[in-house]
Formats: sequence, C-alpha cells, structure tokens
Amino acid sequence: MIGMIIAEVGGNHDGNIGIAFELIEQAALCGADAVKFQSYEAEKLVHPTAEALPQAKGYTKQVDRFKDLEFTWDEWQQIITCCKKNNIEFMTSCFDIVTLQKFLPYLKRVKIASGDLTFDRYLRFIALQERPVILSTGMSDYQEIEKAASLFKYKDLTVMHCVSLYPTPPEHANLGVLRELSKKYRVGYSDHSEGTLACVLALAAGAEVIEKHFTLDSSLDYGDHPLSAEPEDLRDLVEMAKTVKEMFGTDKPDPKEDRVKMRRGYYAKKPVRFGQIITENDFIELRPAINTNPIGKRARKDYEPLEPF
Repeated sequence: MIGMIIAEVGGNHDGNIGIAFELIEQAALCGADAVKFQSYEAEKLVHPTAEALPQAKGYTKQVDRFKDLEFTWDEWQQIITCCKKNNIEFMTSCFDIVTLQKFLPYLKRVKIASGDLTFDRYLRFIALQERPVILSTGMSDYQEIEKAASLFKYKDLTVMHCVSLYPTPPEHANLGVLRELSKKYRVGYSDHSEGTLACVLALAAGAEVIEKHFTLDSSLDYGDHPLSAEPEDLRDLVEMAKTVKEMFGTDKPDPKEDRVKMRRGYYAKKPVRFGQIITENDFIELRPAINTNPIGKRARKDYEPLEPF
C-alpha cells in the first residue's frame, strides 16, 4: 500500500500525559494511521556521564532529559487506552528487551529506532517475535542495513530511509536512497526535515510508510518540536498521501467516447466507385474515428468526397 502515516510523538509530550492525550486525539482527527511514542528506562539507554544533546536545552546530562520524559506503567496504560478510544494504532519504539516485552501485547508491529540498527542482541530478540518490523536506518551505510535486515528475512519488514540530522537540510534528505533500498525491501521514510515536502516526495518515490514528528506547537525551540508537523500540517500530509496513492494507480482508463472523438477516421478524398480497390490516394484521415482503415479493400458502394468508408 502507499501512504501509511505515523504521527511520531517521540518526546514532544515533554513528560506531560495531558499533552500526550491531546497529541493522540489530534493525530486521530488528522487521519493518521498510527501515533508513535518512545519507551525506555533512562539508565538502560544512556551512560550517566553522557552530555545532553544540543536540542535538549536546559539539561547538562542526557540521562536527566530522558528521565523527565518517562511515563509510569499506569500512565502508559492510559495512553494505550486513549489510542483505542480514538481508533488510532498505538506504536512505541522500545530501547531494551525488558521494556519491549512489556509492550509487545499492545503492539501490532515493532519499530526499531535508527540508533539501535547495530544493537545485535536486541535485533535478534525482535526477529523471534511474531510482529511486522519497521527498521529505521539513520546514520547507517548499506552494508549495515543489509546485515540488520537479514535478521528479518522471513518477516514482514519495512526499511525506513532516515537522515539523523535535526532538522535535516534539503540538500541532505537524499531521497534517492529510497530507489536503492526499494530494489531489495519494502521501503518507508522517517522524516526529520522541516515541513512536509520531503514526505510527499518520498511517497512519490515509492515509500509505503511515512513517519513524521508531530507536535502541538512547532515554535517551541527545543527537542523535536521545531522540525515537527502541527495538526494542520499533518492533516494536509494525510490528504496528500491519499492523492499520491490515487495518482500512482495502475489502472489505465478507457475513455471510448474520447477515443472516437480524438482519433482519426477514413473519409473519401475524391469520388470512389463501387468495387474499386481503395488506396492511400483515395482517402483522407480526419477526426472522428468512426471506421477502420479501408486500404486494400473493395469499395462497398459509390463514395462521394468526405463520405466515411
């Protein structure tokens, strides 16, 4: 299929469950197919001395930022319930085996974040699960992608082109990678650029899944907010995805009336007598096409100029 749209909340809830609920509701209203979160225990994700990333403004250690984005298990249950009430698929990227085991009963598919494409033990565990897999490929080369994807050889796998620049400048989107990946895999696109143009172009290039970061306010200057789609943007993206799907249909229309009007028929150029063998010198091709080529046939009657054969 063309155009599964995943609204990627990531950390744009800022640790506030009320905002998470609103993001779910808005994603559903916009027509997204799924809303995706990120689930982890901070201490199992980053070293305690690792410096905060530039977009984690106000933090000196990355672990502290991740801690502030954690939800309790009870809160996750409320989030999952909210997705069910809004008839939108709940997704979350988990970052360790124990966390994934907790969420598996609630997941239709497993999304692997770009940073974990080389996390072999984790990937091998996922390969044992009965779930479709979506694999993001930011920061990786083709050899690494091939190695990771080979673990899911007999699974329902979508390989997502992704560039881990926040935001991704247009000159680094490299959407041509989709053509290369599509030679071996079903492909999608995980977008970190500003706006939705790259997503639409990715759909046209064959992406079957689009993941776009989603926020209520892209004017916030930290985290993923600046490169995220607001509800109006997401709604437009969903509509454009439908249009792309329609435009890339494979049915060839058969406008028979237009065909008659626009194609050439055969009309007498000069008087032609009954029984005469018709040659190219005897007719002129004009619209509409109300007959077939008479060349080499005998005239069935006398024809006057411009009379159809």
